[in-house]
Amino acid sequence: MVKALSISGIAFGVVGSALPTVLISTYGSEPTPAARLLARLWGNRNLAFSVLAMQLEGEALDTLLRTAVLSSLADTTFGLLAKPVDGLPSGTGAATAVTGGIFAALYAYALSLD
Repeated sequence: MVKALSISGIAFGVVGSALPTVLISTYGSEPTPAARLLARLWGNRNLAFSVLAMQLEGEALDTLLRTAVLSSLADTTFGLLAKPVDGLPSGTGAATAVTGGIFAALYAYALSLD
């Protein structure tokens, strides 16, 4: 499970880091310079979590997975607040919240398998 999740995280991370306009467009946002930077940061974070998850085991892996769950839950929260706090379109916030929720659930499931 960790390997499959890591591979999907690496794919997401590569798109966010190397092709931020593609990722931003998927979420219904405008690819402004600031949005492209944030997509690269988001992608880079997923790359780091995923590459580390493929290398770690035991308690170190569990700690990384817990961190990834919390980080993804934060993404979900920020997605839900995107419209009222940042004035972003509802679809952008919803897509962000769903993505964060899916990753949080998958990381938590992977953690439960250990």
